[in-house]
Amino acid sequence: MSSELQQGSESGVEYCSTAMKKASNASTSTTTTTGAKSCVMVEASSAGTQSITIDKALAKTVSFPALLVLPFSLNTTDWLIELFRGRSDSRNLSMLDSRESTDTNNSNNSILFYDDDPTTQRQASYLFDSSSDGGVATIAATNTTGIVVLQLDTTPQYNSVHQVTLGYYCGGRYETATLTAQWPVRSVVVLSLVQEIFAGIVIPLGLLTGDPSAAAALTFISAMSCSGEPLTSLSIASYFISVFFDAGPAALALGNLGIAAACFALHGAAAAGFWYYYYSSAVHSTQKSKVLSLSVVVVEGDDSTTIVDETSSSSSGSSSSLPHRHYGVGDDDGVQQNPWWMDTCGGVRGPAWSVLLLQFMLPGAMYGGALCLSSGEDSALGGALALILSVLSVVALFVTLIVVVLPHARYMEYTQPRPTGSRLEVHLGILPRTHWSPRPLVKGFGPLMASRCRRFCGLTLADLLLTCALSIAAALAVGTNGASCSYATLLVAALYLLYAAVLLAFRPHRFPTDKVLSPVVAANFGTLCILKYYDEDTNVLKTILSIVQIFQMLLRLWIGFREWQWDLQQDHDDDEAGNDREEELSRITKPIAKECDEQQQTAKPSVFLMNSEEEDALFSEGSNVVDDMLGLYASTKTMNTGAACLEATPAVMPPLDDGLFWDASGTMILSVVINSEP
Repeated sequence: MSSELQQGSESGVEYCSTAMKKASNASTSTTTTTGAKSCVMVEASSAGTQSITIDKALAKTVSFPALLVLPFSLNTTDWLIELFRGRSDSRNLSMLDSRESTDTNNSNNSILFYDDDPTTQRQASYLFDSSSDGGVATIAATNTTGIVVLQLDTTPQYNSVHQVTLGYYCGGRYETATLTAQWPVRSVVVLSLVQEIFAGIVIPLGLLTGDPSAAAALTFISAMSCSGEPLTSLSIASYFISVFFDAGPAALALGNLGIAAACFALHGAAAAGFWYYYYSSAVHSTQKSKVLSLSVVVVEGDDSTTIVDETSSSSSGSSSSLPHRHYGVGDDDGVQQNPWWMDTCGGVRGPAWSVLLLQFMLPGAMYGGALCLSSGEDSALGGALALILSVLSVVALFVTLIVVVLPHARYMEYTQPRPTGSRLEVHLGILPRTHWSPRPLVKGFGPLMASRCRRFCGLTLADLLLTCALSIAAALAVGTNGASCSYATLLVAALYLLYAAVLLAFRPHRFPTDKVLSPVVAANFGTLCILKYYDEDTNVLKTILSIVQIFQMLLRLWIGFREWQWDLQQDHDDDEAGNDREEELSRITKPIAKECDEQQQTAKPSVFLMNSEEEDALFSEGSNVVDDMLGLYASTKTMNTGAACLEATPAVMPPLDDGLFWDASGTMILSVVINSEP
C-alpha cells in the first residue's frame, strides 16, 4: 500500500484548471496568496516514483507567482490522506481521527483540505506552499487520484527541493509517503574550446593594440545567460575575467582593482626614479635657458671685428648664418620643449601600461560588484565599494584625457611621402595619414587617445564603457536567476547598436581599417545580446565576431609596426641633422680656441652673446649659461653695448642643448663674436 506520483491519467490543462479554480475559491476564506500568472503540472517520468526533477525547459515557461501541480495516485481505494505533521500524529490516533472527517459527496479528484485551526475543521480548496505547516487532503472512496498544489510566489533557487509528506492510516498502521519536486539544478556556462582559444588570442593582441577590454567583452557575451547560468571556473576563460574568480564575487571585484592599483603604484615609483636619475639634473639648466632669447647671427672677423646684431646696420665685420632644419629631441617638429612630466611619462611608458591593465581589469571588477548586490551571495558592502571605485576610475581616465593630455597634444598629418613597404598598403589605403605628437606624450598616454581623431577623442573610452555594461548585464542575469534579462540584455543591445550607428556616421577612428571594422564589431555584439534574450544559438555569430576582432587587431599591429618604422626613420634623419650641426659648431669654435690661444699674451679675446629681450637677466646669469653651453669661463664685465663679455679659454665641447641654437624656422641663432681689442 503506497502512493506514487501520477504519470498523467488526467490532462495537465484539466488539473491546472481545477487548481486555478480552487485557488480563486480559497482566496475568500484563507490567507493564501492568489493571483497566479501561470500553472504547471509536473508528472513523473516513470511509474512507482515519488520524486521528480522539474525539467529546465518547463521551468522557463513559468511566470511567477505560479501554481505547481503534483498529481498523485494510490494503489487502492478508501485511503484517508493528510499532510503529515510528524510522528506524534501516529501516537494520538483519536486526535488524528477527530480531524479527519471525509465529505464523500464532494467527490472531486482534487479536493484539498486545510486545517488552520486545531479546534475547528473547515473544508475548502487549499493551495499548499512549502512554508505552510500543513493541511488535510481527502480522497473520495471511489477515487484513487489527487493533487497537491504548491504556490510559488517568487522564482525558487536552483536545485531547491519542495516536499509534501502524505500520512495515511489504514488497518491499524500509520504510514507516510513523501512526494518530492526538485527545481532544476543550476547549469553552468562552459565555454567551448574554440571560444577559449579565440579569447586567449584576443587578450595579448588587445594589450598590444590598445584594446584590452575586447577579450573581456568576448568572454562576457559568451557567459551571458538569460536562464541565470553562471560562468564556471571549469572554463579557462573565467580566469580572463579575474584570477580571483573562485574566491567569490567580492574578492573578484576588489582583487582586480587591487592589481590595477598596485601597477599604478609601481609605475609611479618608476617615474620618480626616472626623473631623479635622468632628468632632475637638467631642470636647472633648462630653467636658465628659458631666461635667454638669443637673436643674433654668427659673426667671424679679423682683428677689426666688432659685435654685430642682426637688427643693426652700423656694425662692421663679416657675418655668416648657418641655416639648418632642426627636429627637437623627442618631438616631431622641434618647435616646443616638452614639460618635465611629459618626458618622464614617456620614458617609463606610464601611465600607459597601467591604463591598459586597468581597462582589462575594470569589466571583471564591475561584474563582481554587480553580482554581489544582485544575488546577495557575498558582501554587499564589498560589491558597492567595488562599483564605486570602478566608476571613479573611469571618471579619472576621462578627466586625465581632457585636462592633462589633450591641451598638450598636437594632431597632425604625416609628412609625405611616408615609407610604406609595399604598394598594396598604399592601394588599399590602410595606413593612417595623421598621428599624435609629441612622441613622449603618446608613449605615456597612448591608450587614452592614440586610436581616435582629435575631434572625437572623447569616444576613446566608449569601448570600455560598453564592455562594463555588458559585464553588469551578465552579472545581473546570474544574480537574479535570469529575471534581469527582460531589461538589461536588451538595453545593452540597444547601446551597442547605437554605438555602431555613431561609428558609421562620424568615423572617429584614426586607422582606416578601424573605420570599417569597428562598426561591424559593435553591431555583432548588439545582435548577440538580442539572440541571448531569445535564448537562440549564438555559436556561429560568436565565431564570426572572434575572427573579425582578431583580424582587426592584426591589422592594428601591422600599422603600429609601420609607424614604428617611420619613427625610426625620423630618428635617423634627426641624427644626421645633429651630425651636420656638430660640424658647423666645430667650424666656429675651433677658430675661437685658436684665436684665444694666439692672442692670450697681448689681448684678451672675448665671446659675446647678445640678448635682445631680457638684457638684465643676461648680465646676472650670462656667464653661467655660456659656461654650461660652451665650456668657456671667465669673469663678467659690463659693456656699453649691453652684452655679457667673457674671456674665452679653449675647452672640450660638451653636449649642447639644441633648443638654444635654432629657432622655430630651423635657422641657427647662436652668435659667436671674436673681438681682438683689449
